[in-house]
Parts: sequence; C-alpha cells; structure tokens
Amino acid sequence: GRANAYFSLGECCRNLNRPSSARTNFQKVLSDYSDSEFAGPAAYALAEMAFTQKDYAAALPLFHRSAA
Repeated sequence: GRANAYFSLGECCRNLNRPSSARTNFQKVLSDYSDSEFAGPAAYALAEMAFTQKDYAAALPLFHRSAA
C-alpha cells in the first residue's frame, strides 16, 4: 500500500544521502498511516537520523514511538 511506498521512498532517499527527502517520506508514514505496520520502522528511521545528527531531544520520543 501507500505506507509501504512512502517508507520505501524514505529508505531509498536515505541510501542516496538525501536526508531531507527521507525525513519527508518517513514523516508522511507517521502522519497519514500511523496505524500501519510501517509506522514503527518509519519512527525508528527518523530516530536514527536525529540521533546521528546529535538531536537527542528529537530522537528520544521517536525511539519510544518506534517501540510502541
């Protein structure tokens, strides 16, 4: 479905070193498809990206959301 497509686009963008586009696609999964099976992995991907940038305040709630 669409959640899978947005998540996959996010992964592709992340692998192509396009973090802004990756974030946009992962956020789309969280905002529009929060009940999908891809919401947790999208939150985890966003958390990893924030953590890598040392944005720990943003990373923590995303890590918690990914585990929910």
